[in-house]
Amino acid sequence: MLQARTTIPVLTCHSPHSRPSMLSHAQIMCSPVGLGEYACCEARHRTASGPCPCLKELMAPLLREMIEHRSAHHLRRDELLEYRMWRASTAHLCTGISTESTFDGEVYLNASRPHSLSRVSRGSINDRREFQEKSFGRRTSYDVDVKDGKDDASLKAFLLNYRFKGATDYGPHGDGVPPLVVAAIEGSPVVVRALLESHADPNYPYRGRKELAKVGLIRGVLPLHAAVASRASNQATVHALLAYGANPNAIVSDLKVTPLVASLYYGSAEGMCALHEACTELGMVLDLEKGMDALGWTPLMLAAHNRSTETIGALIEIGCNRNAVSDNGYSVFRAACDNRHMDLATLELLYNNGDGVDINEPLQPRTAVWRAVSTMSEMAVTCVGAVPVVGGLARAFADLRGSTPLHAAAKAGRLDIVEWLVHRGAMRSLQAKTASGASPAVLAERGGHYAVVSFLKGMVARPRLEC
Repeated sequence: MLQARTTIPVLTCHSPHSRPSMLSHAQIMCSPVGLGEYACCEARHRTASGPCPCLKELMAPLLREMIEHRSAHHLRRDELLEYRMWRASTAHLCTGISTESTFDGEVYLNASRPHSLSRVSRGSINDRREFQEKSFGRRTSYDVDVKDGKDDASLKAFLLNYRFKGATDYGPHGDGVPPLVVAAIEGSPVVVRALLESHADPNYPYRGRKELAKVGLIRGVLPLHAAVASRASNQATVHALLAYGANPNAIVSDLKVTPLVASLYYGSAEGMCALHEACTELGMVLDLEKGMDALGWTPLMLAAHNRSTETIGALIEIGCNRNAVSDNGYSVFRAACDNRHMDLATLELLYNNGDGVDINEPLQPRTAVWRAVSTMSEMAVTCVGAVPVVGGLARAFADLRGSTPLHAAAKAGRLDIVEWLVHRGAMRSLQAKTASGASPAVLAERGGHYAVVSFLKGMVARPRLEC
């Protein structure tokens, strides 16, 4: 999966109850293999014939070996950016697996044996240079600029292992990945503090044009974003960055996201809590409502719509508003009903006994821009509805205005959520229609969710209940 060069790898799991899954790069980062959902784990490692081994544990040694070989491969080809990012992300990608890593930072790929790993014993820098000269046929200078007395041993080892010349080595044109970003991803508070004491800029972004989506490197990323997004994150690392001047609400230039949203994208509840606790300790204000500018979505809305229940719980715990509404009309509760992987326990947490939540409230755009988008979509359904691509996209937008949480759950095919909503007062939404004229049953039928259709039609046939 990690070796694949395609944009959408396939992950398979051997079990009579499992199916191949298509994973995007973002999903690989926010759902490390060690935290994946496996049929064996769900069955508590027992089958009809007796106990079964955990596939997660069987995959662990292979996963580490893949990452180690890939890092060494990039180093042999002098692809420093790739080498640094894959190596730094090892702790994050191996979250949840118990096997100890055999990659001690002194691994090089022998040019005469391209598919084997050759180790170098710990020694002086000159010894390592001699090995490089023999293996690569040339001498490479990696003089490190570190002052004594500032965790110099750890910092020297870090700079040497990642091929940095100093704490402020931003590449020949200033567009290389900053050492502080790499150390933040790695989750080493000692190295982060040593870099900061050696005058590394906590607000210097990655300015290169090349992006490595598989390991979370995007243009404009800042050290604090990298620290909280990694599952190797810890409060000491985040605290050090903030204490030396990092902005807790800084926005990455390309994605327009804050550090809090960055931790959400990669499913790092650890990073969220570390950021909140560090800000509280230092008396800094963390903006809990700043999410995506284009939609006006808050971090909690994004978590409810896209990510794990673990991050939702963490956001609620640090004080995010459960009753916020976005510019395009989404509430937190409505966003949760759109999530195909939402569980009822988390939905109950967001519902909060109905406090501030109207379970039958239709979605209505709140700004002129989104009202215009909705109107144009409705017109497009009428004018070009026969064109498959254009008509399908327009219908998707037109199906939003006027839709309720019941519409969203029916469209997603979540029978359990549909039943949960009906039993909590969503009877009034059974025959409610969107701007395109679709009821919840119609949306479920379009998606082929016939069990949902049968339940909804059965409820409509009952005498109307007062809600």
